[in-house]
Amino acid sequence: SRDRNKKTKISMRMTGNKQNKGLVKLLRKVIEPFEGECGGHSNSAGGVIDVKYEQQFIENAKNELSKKAIEEVIE
Repeated sequence: SRDRNKKTKISMRMTGNKQNKGLVKLLRKVIEPFEGECGGHSNSAGGVIDVKYEQQFIENAKNELSKKAIEEVIE
């Protein structure tokens, strides 16, 4: 979602998985190139980036999440 300060709010949640997957670590990796801020826990994370980076963030997130999906199948 977007706020008045031209920021995009990001929220990630994982349910149904008892293993510690480090969701906040994943978000930090995805958000890092976009001068954003984030925090959270292993199963939930949130952050904020400038609206101008929104599309780039989405592409970066898709890329990183697809890598994670491949790792999950291989492990």
